[in-house]
Amino acid sequence: IHMKKVLFIGATHGNETIGLEALATLSNQPDFSQIIGNPRALALKQRYTEYDLNRAGQGNPTAPEYEKRRAVEILAEAKKYQYTVDLHGTYQNTGVFLLVTNPTPQNLRLASYFDIPNLVVWPSVTPEMQYPVSEFFSCGIEIESGPQTNPQTTIELAAYLEDFLKNLPTREADSNWSMRLLQKNLWEMCGAIPAEPGLVEKLKEFQIITHRNETFAPIFVGTYEYANILGYKLKSHTPHEFKNRFLSEQL
Repeated sequence: IHMKKVLFIGATHGNETIGLEALATLSNQPDFSQIIGNPRALALKQRYTEYDLNRAGQGNPTAPEYEKRRAVEILAEAKKYQYTVDLHGTYQNTGVFLLVTNPTPQNLRLASYFDIPNLVVWPSVTPEMQYPVSEFFSCGIEIESGPQTNPQTTIELAAYLEDFLKNLPTREADSNWSMRLLQKNLWEMCGAIPAEPGLVEKLKEFQIITHRNETFAPIFVGTYEYANILGYKLKSHTPHEFKNRFLSEQL
């Protein structure tokens, strides 16, 4: 059986429609399939109905919560494809960036096929960010885009997806993929930013700051107020550091 190539997932969170909007403009690209991650939440225009689908991990086919059952269906669908890309939107001014929740060699290789400059490795280390569905794809990543309310962001995302589909055969054939990967801006999530009066005004997405003797770039500033944090810290890696941390075993 010839494995299908690319599956895009849009609206894993029902209030993040940017992925579906970008995919709708790619009509001249036949070599992909798409599904709606959370159709019930999408209909209600809310993040989820009973449980956050992107924290449901591998799901549970007999769970009472719709999202836990839906995670099982999504992972079964993803198994039919070589690559799965989960498209998310944020209200913050992050631009379009790659988010790798499970930094295996094949997932990092897939990230190298996208001409998107910022790459964030985001392991499941903080409780409010645990068990994203993408962690369980055999080969898959997330793409985050923000601000999702800006039509320009949708155009930018669509251009990156178009470029990826058009150049996929060439990039797959290039054995030097790690060099492409290491030319990106390479980041690793390294913890939450605790809430602190007056700090949020100083934080800008992907802009390096030194605060309390610690140097980091903030991301998702103001997104997770319910968790009593201002956002997350990203540590910048040089290509050499990134290679040693994530690629040393197979290069």
